[in-house]
Amino acid sequence: MHSNKKVIATSNWQQHVVTRRLVLGAAAAVVATPALAEECNIGPPDHAQGPRIWLDMNQVELDAAYDQSVYAPLGNQIRARFAQHQ
Repeated sequence: MHSNKKVIATSNWQQHVVTRRLVLGAAAAVVATPALAEECNIGPPDHAQGPRIWLDMNQVELDAAYDQSVYAPLGNQIRARFAQHQ
């Protein structure tokens, strides 16, 4: 009986099976990563540099520091998922 699966021996006691599904899944993850990263802009929005107000932050950056949704843009989705599973 012939199998299309290739077995890569990494040691005497452990083997990894490389399948077409594994390779296609990895390729899809590599392709999708930049697209997903564009949706998650972390930090304050683009803005003109104004005068420094506190430490090295201007008013826009200081406002963003107090609004955690700027640094966790998917927070609402995470809270909804937690609520759904409880």
